[in-house]
Amino acid sequence: SGNGKDIIQATTGDQPKIVSSGSLITSANGLPSISFADDAVTLEREELLTSQLSAYFFVYDAEAGDSTEAQVVMRQGSNYRIAASVLTSGKIRSQLRDAAGDAVFADSGGDLATGGTILQSAFIRARGAGGLYNYVDGANEIIKDTTDIEDVNFAASDTGDFSIGANPGGAFDFKGKLQEVILFESDLFTDKSTIETELNNHYSAF
Repeated sequence: SGNGKDIIQATTGDQPKIVSSGSLITSANGLPSISFADDAVTLEREELLTSQLSAYFFVYDAEAGDSTEAQVVMRQGSNYRIAASVLTSGKIRSQLRDAAGDAVFADSGGDLATGGTILQSAFIRARGAGGLYNYVDGANEIIKDTTDIEDVNFAASDTGDFSIGANPGGAFDFKGKLQEVILFESDLFTDKSTIETELNNHYSAF
């Protein structure tokens, strides 16, 4: 993005792969991807997100719903946190939690993790009845009330790191292939259809 917010993995054995056995890794849609299939593979950095009005877009193939543990696609924070994950049931989750332990979970659809590439879209909006939206493949809408979630600056409320592919520091490893992560620190809910259409035109997620 040119904003200097780079995300890295300095430990060679924990780096995700773009090539395996001399071949470019591809997702179910046949396009290049990054594999997080090995345990403890993550990309990390210190705090990345600050704003409470945010939009998140992920394109990935996840291990099917018979995984032995939930798979974290993205997470920032320890006590106060935002996260996207795939549950053992195959449902796709967006989570928002504050330092007091109040949390909301927006779990979209049935066994959506099985059978190909998916697009997950999540929106944190102004606190209230429509404060957290989660979508999978442009549909499977789940809306959660965030009235009880503390509304503060991320960086001011928690020192938890940001990671893609697992919790910061490991655990709940993502077992799939990741193609796109786009994070906006603004409320782009009204642009949802436009952004999803552009992503789907490229990745053929749905």
